[in-house]
Formats: sequence, C-alpha cells, structure tokens
Amino acid sequence: MKILVTGASGFIGRNLLPVLTKRGAGDTVFAVVRSIPKEAIPNVNWIKADLGDAEWTKCLPDEHFDMIVHLAQSKHYRDFPSRVDDIFKINVQATVELAEWALGHGVNRFLFASTGNVYGFQNSVHREEDRCDPETMYGASKLSAEILLKPFSEFMDVVVLRLFGVYGPGQTEAMLPGIIQRFNAGEEITLAGNVGVRFNPIYVDDCAAAIHGLTMVTVIADYEVLNIGGSELIDLRQVSELMESYSGMKARIRLTSEQPRELVGLNEKLHRLCVLKRGTSFQEGFRLTFDWSKDFLREL
Repeated sequence: MKILVTGASGFIGRNLLPVLTKRGAGDTVFAVVRSIPKEAIPNVNWIKADLGDAEWTKCLPDEHFDMIVHLAQSKHYRDFPSRVDDIFKINVQATVELAEWALGHGVNRFLFASTGNVYGFQNSVHREEDRCDPETMYGASKLSAEILLKPFSEFMDVVVLRLFGVYGPGQTEAMLPGIIQRFNAGEEITLAGNVGVRFNPIYVDDCAAAIHGLTMVTVIADYEVLNIGGSELIDLRQVSELMESYSGMKARIRLTSEQPRELVGLNEKLHRLCVLKRGTSFQEGFRLTFDWSKDFLREL
C-alpha cells in the first residue's frame, strides 16, 4: 500500500511514521514536510512542500496512491486574528486542494486530522453526531474543512479524526506542555471550580496506533467521523497533583468560581472499527511527558 502523509515532521507525524514503516508493514510511505529533517527515518520518501504556496500539490509525485493521512495544519493556529490568512490557507484551502489532487491519483481513503475543539467547550461528553459549536478560529477552520471534504466521499472514503488532547514527550505547544512550563516556572495555574478543564487526553503512541489501525480497516463508511481520545477522564487538578508528586514542589493554584469546562469525546465508534491494544495510562504517559519537558527546559 502506498501512503502519503502530510505534516509528517509534526508531533503526531513524527510518531506515526515509524509505525507505518516498521519492518513487515509492507507500506511505501511518502512524507510531506516543509524541510527535510537531518535525522531521516528509514524507509520514508521525503517530499519538500509548503502547503501555503500556490499550486503546492505540483510538488507531489504524479503516481497512484492508496491512502492519504492529512495531519498538516497551520503552525499559527493560535494566532487569531493576526494570522487568520495562514490558518485558512493551510487548514481549509490546502485540505481541499489535496482532496482534489487525490481524485486524480487513485486515492481510496483520505484520513483528515481534525480536532475535538469543533464541539466547543460544553458540559457534556461528545458523540460524533453531536452539534458542533467551535469557539476558536482553529476549531472553526477544522470544521469548515470537514464539511468541504464530505462531497469528496462520493469518490473515496473520507475519515475525519477528531483528536482529543494528544500529548507526549517532544510536544512543546499544547495545553499540557503549557501547564508543565507554568508549574516549573512557579507561575499560577488557574482552576475553575477547583478542577479546571476536564478532558480525555490520548498518549501520542496510542493516537499513532489508532491512525495506523484505520489505514488497515477494510470496510468503512464513505464518510466517517471518529473521536480519538483516551479512556480516562482527567482534570487540571489531577494534573497539578501529579506534577507535585513527581517534583516535590508545590503548585501555585488560583481558584475561580467559574464552572469547569469539559472537552471529552467518546471513543465507541473507533473501538468498533479497530481492535486496539490497551492504551497508555495517563499516569504513565504524563510522567514520561513531564520528565522530557524538564530535560528540554534545562537545555534551553
């Protein structure tokens, strides 16, 4: 099977490529990156392309591909409104351009990395059929891309991956690394209603395994939306207590009277489609993440 992966040098991409190219997998993997890494991963065919450039798909091989795993997203996804142009161009426009390219290159399945943020922060656990109400430009751009991909499902399988709190060593920009950095710097951690945000984070290796599993599923709906998150419900109070236990330091906590916010996605559909190994416990995965972050900050 020939697979094209965009965003291959990103946090999830770096962890997915070794899974796709492991010995015996039998897949030929092409990885799209802005710049080819110095430490190359064996059995990966690198393609240099910037999804923000006009006609960027001309950088892709004019060959048949069985599958696309589209992980690329704007690196400025938090910079609204100053970089709304980049958010739209990468998250929405480039996604449609890639889907159009896929039609002419025999692609059978298009996996698109979206986000649980499309639901917005609501006091409920989310199923895939729930109403979406994104509160950020990032969430809105991902939802827009989901909607624009749906007509393409007439010609190929489109699988939307709504990711919830992917975390792990090597991650520097997300909620959990941000909390770790604040804790290590002795800065305040704000907890609404004594617990802060509730969510179900998934360790990056488990996320990569789920995506790999979805490349191998033989029967799937033409247009499938799947939540991908962890099996444990975690809140920031628990995260703070774990950091205290790891470090022997006391977290600076500021409590507010606001209601805790929730971003939790049920995984039932995913587990009906894929037989996945037992995931990494949050305590184990967060300890690895915390230790890596401590070493990373020491080297800065």
